[in-house]
This record gives sequence, C-alpha cells and structure tokens, in this order.
Amino acid sequence: DIALDAIMEFIRQGKSGAFQSDLLF
Repeated sequence: DIALDAIMEFIRQGKSGAFQSDLLF
C-alpha cells in the first residue's frame, strides 16, 4: 500500500516531527 510506505518512510526519517504530519493525524 502506498499509504503504508509513506508512513514507514516518515517513521524512518524520524519520529520527532514525522508524527506531526497531516497524513498520520
């Protein structure tokens, strides 16, 4: 899934600001 890939990439880049993305929340 593209969505899963995007989330995984965000987590890989760093949870610092990744979880502040509109895609996750």
